[in-house]
This record gives sequence, C-alpha cells and structure tokens, in this order.
Amino acid sequence: MGLFSKKGGIIGLDIGECTIKLIELRKSGHSYEIDNFSVIPTPEGAVSGGNIINSQSLILALQQVQQLFPRKMPRVAAAISGDSVLIRHFNMPMMPEKELAEAVKHEVEAQLPIPSKEIVVDFINVREITENGIKKNEIMAVAARNEIISNYVNIIKSIGFEPAIIDVEPLALLRTVEIAEGPERASGCFAIVDIGAGTTNISVFDNKVLRFTRGLTVAGNKITNTLVSHYNNTFEEAESTKKMVDLSGNVDEKGLGVLLYQKAEVMAPVISELITEVGRSLEFFMTRHRELHVDRIYISGGGALFKGFAERMSSELEMSVLVLNPVERMTVSPKLQHRENEIKQAGSALAVVVGLAVSEVE
Repeated sequence: MGLFSKKGGIIGLDIGECTIKLIELRKSGHSYEIDNFSVIPTPEGAVSGGNIINSQSLILALQQVQQLFPRKMPRVAAAISGDSVLIRHFNMPMMPEKELAEAVKHEVEAQLPIPSKEIVVDFINVREITENGIKKNEIMAVAARNEIISNYVNIIKSIGFEPAIIDVEPLALLRTVEIAEGPERASGCFAIVDIGAGTTNISVFDNKVLRFTRGLTVAGNKITNTLVSHYNNTFEEAESTKKMVDLSGNVDEKGLGVLLYQKAEVMAPVISELITEVGRSLEFFMTRHRELHVDRIYISGGGALFKGFAERMSSELEMSVLVLNPVERMTVSPKLQHRENEIKQAGSALAVVVGLAVSEVE
C-alpha cells in the first residue's frame, strides 16, 4: 500500500494524544454533510509525539466505535505526523513514471541515514520546472519507517476496517483549507499551525506545495500542566477550566470572570512561548526562502479553540491569523442532529480528520 493511494469513499481516522476522532462525509451540493462521527478519549500513554506507543490499548478503544460504522470492511484514511515522517524536495530529470518512481526511491535513500529496507517511500510530482535550460520534475518525497506504517495498518485491520490511505497531516490540513476557505484561498504562501495536546505542528505552503514543516513541544498539555502546578488541580480539572478562559484580555469585573482572567495570566507565559516559537519558525523559513513571504496563518487543533487566541497571535506576530473551522459550513445528517452542537463546537479540532475524510469523496 502506498502512502497516497486513491479509490472510493472513506472514513477519516485521526489518532491524537488526547482524543481519537472518526468522521465520514458525503457530498451535498457544493458542500459536505457529516454522515457519521465519533470521538473517544485516547488511552493514557498510547500515543506520544505523534508516535503510537501502545497499539493494543488503541485497538481496545476503537472496538468501542466499530458498530457505528456498520458497512462491511469500511475503508479508512489515517495520517502520520511529526518525527515519524520525513519530507524532502528535490528535482529529477524527465523520465517515464515507472523509472521516476525507482529514481525517487534511490534519491531518498541517498539522503536519509536509514537502510532502504526499513522505510516506505512515496512521492508527489509537484510540477515541471526548467533548470539550466533542462526540463525537470520537482518532486516532494515522503518517507516513513515500516514499523510506523505497520502499526497503523495493524490497528485498522484489527477492528475490521480496511487501511486504504496512510497520508501525512500537512496534506490533510491543506485539503481542509480548500474546503473551509475555498480553493482560491489555498493559493499564495501561508502557514497552518496545528496545536495538539502534545505537539504543535507548523506547515508552510506555497501555491499548495508543502515547503516546510516543524514540530514544537509547546502545545496544549504544557498549558494545562501550568494550571495544574499553579492551582494544584487535577489534570482533568485544569483541562476543563482552560477551555473557558478568554485570552483576549477582556474581563468581567466580578465572580467567575475575574477567576478566569487570573487563570489566563497564569497561562500567558506558555501562550507567549508558543507564539514566539511559531514566529521564529516562520522567520527561519522566510530566511531560507527569501523569494517567499508568509502572509497569513491558519490555526487548527484543540488549542485553536481558545477564545481570543487567534487575535493574540495576530497582534504579537503582526500577521493575519484565522481559525480553521472545517465544519462551520457543513450540514449534519438527520441521524446526528442530537449531536450537532457537539460537532460544531469541536470546530478546529476536526481539521485533520476532515481533511482525511475528503480524500476520496466525490
């Protein structure tokens, strides 16, 4: 199975450090309808830094939602991210597709200090370019260790589903920008900052071509642990409280508003650290690619749900920052009407899983 194979309808599966999300979409006019949806907690310690640590606990958790997708052998798209995936760009001479595939594999193997038998390589032919008067193909190659792909494949098969696509998260997020903002908004140079529980992943695109990725350890859990340390709360109490905080600086002068303002002050150093690291990453990218300028940022993931976070990042980085909400304009199937508020409130936390679910929707 290749990393980007295509065929038929599909269920998006996003295995995160905090939650596991599954979603199935169907085309509805010019938009999409959410036909099936499930979110369950990720077993503690099962995923870390984007890597699966305990496959068996994930299988047991996913068995809880099997009956919600009753179709025989439903097809699934999952995604790898962070340190588990290596992305390289290079130019190759023009040649037949079969020869190109072999040449790309050899080039990737030459660039990586990993034996070829330990990795899976796939690629996208980005565009045709002219270099020193010679026509060439610009290639984006993706490599992942066999064991990482095997982990995902085995988990999906173990719950009676068919692993159809193992994608990479940045490309899933690009599709989400296209459906949430419109195809024309996916052009130009922009960044997507996906703020998860354990990691924040930064991706920069130029005219739909992935040019840069970087992972940060400053993410949702670090913000939660700041509250745990300061107030001596449980992790669950702090996690629940932080979702109520307004980072815009606005405050009600009494009661709960004051308490939440105080919590925002406790969280502020970690929030500033995250924004600073994003800014440094984008500066590094633009220093390496002086011909490109990032003109906007989309934020996604659970961390993007903080009230006032986009405004704060925009102010500190002096750049347009937009929350990537893929379900805002979607309809919900009649059988899910009782969960519509839950789905809509999840918003940006569904950016990756929606991007996976639209991989093959016609």
